Amino acid sequence: MNISDLNKTFTKINLTRAWRWINSNPSYQYKNYFRDSYSSYNISVDVNLKDLSKRLKDGVYKPCKPTQLLLPKNGISTRLFTLLSVEDQIVYQAMVNIIAEKFYAKLKKDYNVLTFGNLYAGKRSTFFYRKWEKGYQTFNRAVKETFSHGFKYMASFDLTACYDTIDHHVLCFILHNNGLDKEFVDFLSNLLKAWTSNIDIYKGHGIPQGPLSSGLLAEVLLCFFDEKYKKMKNNIDIKYFRYVDDIKLLSYGEKDLMRMLAQLDYYSKQIGLFPQSAKIEIKKISNIDDEILSLSNIENEIIQKKIQKKDTLLNGFKLTFSGNQVTNKTKFKMYLASIKPNSVISKKLIDILSHNPQYFQNISNYFGNYSRKISDKVIEKIITELERPEVFQVVTASMIDVIAYNTSAISYDILLNLCLKRWKDKKILNPQLRYTIAKFLLINQKFKFEEIISYLQFEQNWWIKKSILKYIDIDIYGKYSYLEVLRLYLESDNIELIVAAMSAILENDISIDYDISKMNYKAQLMLKDTGYINRSARRPSAIHDCLKGITKQNIKKLKWKKIFARDHKAAENKLLRAKSYSTTDMSAFINIIDTFNDMLLQKVFEADRSIGKYQLGNIGGNLYNKGTEFEQKYPLLFKYCLNIHELRLACDLSHPIVKKTKKNTNPIQYKTIFKIRPLLVDALSELEQLW
Repeated sequence: MNISDLNKTFTKINLTRAWRWINSNPSYQYKNYFRDSYSSYNISVDVNLKDLSKRLKDGVYKPCKPTQLLLPKNGISTRLFTLLSVEDQIVYQAMVNIIAEKFYAKLKKDYNVLTFGNLYAGKRSTFFYRKWEKGYQTFNRAVKETFSHGFKYMASFDLTACYDTIDHHVLCFILHNNGLDKEFVDFLSNLLKAWTSNIDIYKGHGIPQGPLSSGLLAEVLLCFFDEKYKKMKNNIDIKYFRYVDDIKLLSYGEKDLMRMLAQLDYYSKQIGLFPQSAKIEIKKISNIDDEILSLSNIENEIIQKKIQKKDTLLNGFKLTFSGNQVTNKTKFKMYLASIKPNSVISKKLIDILSHNPQYFQNISNYFGNYSRKISDKVIEKIITELERPEVFQVVTASMIDVIAYNTSAISYDILLNLCLKRWKDKKILNPQLRYTIAKFLLINQKFKFEEIISYLQFEQNWWIKKSILKYIDIDIYGKYSYLEVLRLYLESDNIELIVAAMSAILENDISIDYDISKMNYKAQLMLKDTGYINRSARRPSAIHDCLKGITKQNIKKLKWKKIFARDHKAAENKLLRAKSYSTTDMSAFINIIDTFNDMLLQKVFEADRSIGKYQLGNIGGNLYNKGTEFEQKYPLLFKYCLNIHELRLACDLSHPIVKKTKKNTNPIQYKTIFKIRPLLVDALSELEQLW
């Protein structure tokens, strides 16, 4: 029996494997945003993964709106860095696990021959990828060895914003063409739309930068170039090496390289990628070391021995920049990581940072290495920079974070006043800056409890809210006030907030003494798993949220599981599809909502015997009998169901002609939803009286 790719994805075994690889991810940069989340989720990891698996199988899993950080690439352009919630990371990785296995046979024969980055390690490995350092060394070694055999001409083929421009349609075509189920591909496509936008404008391109999974997903598209080269290599004297989206070409002469670059340009446009023309050039090389992306380990060791002497270190560092411009970015970063901080270097780095914001993480790490208090003169210079109109708020956040806890009392107060001023101006757009300032002010007890509650209710970004919880001190605000904060988290539907609250409960050994039934069922599952309560609620019906999404209004929550009883899962599934179609395909929406209405009316007639009997599947028979008890007692519900049914009869997905008029049927126009919404709201108001 063949198991579908989606069913393989949703198994607890695969989700557990995804969780293992997320935790073993060697990329500290991404993990630093989630170390607390990973620990908190792990408190009840078996329960959490089992519930996640069930939600995925039931079709009620919803991706969370991502947090997006704009990291500077240079003085004006940015790189989008995407923070996915822990569960979204798990689902993304679980899907890429299936893709990795499907493509492994195709990709592995080119590992360390044509391609050297994001190499899948296999399902039994502790890590998802093979060690990138070895892959990069092999890449450099292959380029050097080819050069030594007389290939003196080199060209680099680079792609512009590769991850941001990957077309979902192209990606899905390749995945489906390589044997992945259509349902799997469509599910992934919908997730990517949600994860590449944090506003309600969904794009058809881009994969999130940051998560572990994106590297292999990009390889699915980038291996297109490898395949094209293999078909050409017997007719062209060129050596080809690819490290992610950087392709190195070596040849005996220029002409072959020109032909190959033209072909790669053509192939990139076939799959919707864009060459970075400013970086593409052909050159005859004499020193191969100047052409590869970074220094090899051997050269690193040589320099490390030299820089053990302070003078050599400083002299070497000074050669990596001229004025305020960095002239050798690789050596600049390497020397900066080895230099012992002092005031002279620090002041110079502040000037360099103002002109080169792309090095903010390296410079922030340097300031974080101070073994003593940073001098007031240096802090004064930093604050002067921070007070100026900023280009990138993430740079401001990073600098505040590294200097805040390593300054004199005088400088500390100046920085604190700056943060208070920034907080009041309400122009903090970047999530990392909002978090950094909120954290700093919480640590310094600058918020009244009412202000904390107000801010938590106002703040929409889950990453900020989950990150600042650990800085709200129970000893300062008291147990009952702290419980009020936890209540907001435990009643949320966001798993990040729930697991953050659970971690706080365990850390502070708090007893929960308010109405547990108001908590989100996921919080109840964790409380039961950790022994705080004896029973937990089941997942609530998704029907209410679907109706709320369709009507765009707050409506009264009915007990839909009780109403539909044994038919609840079928009814819920239909309304989940209706909710999805309500923004994409009005004809499909009308057809599926009419089917849901048929099931709903059966339950109405069962609950109110005074209106007669109902035959499921014959909704028209009950709607076209005028003056019935049903129409008189539930006129709004009757009107709504009749309108939907007549729309279905006139829809070309249902019939070729309209039975009454004999005219051809047509697609339902999207504007119809605006007429349906008030009818549906009125119908639901009548059901409130029945149930």
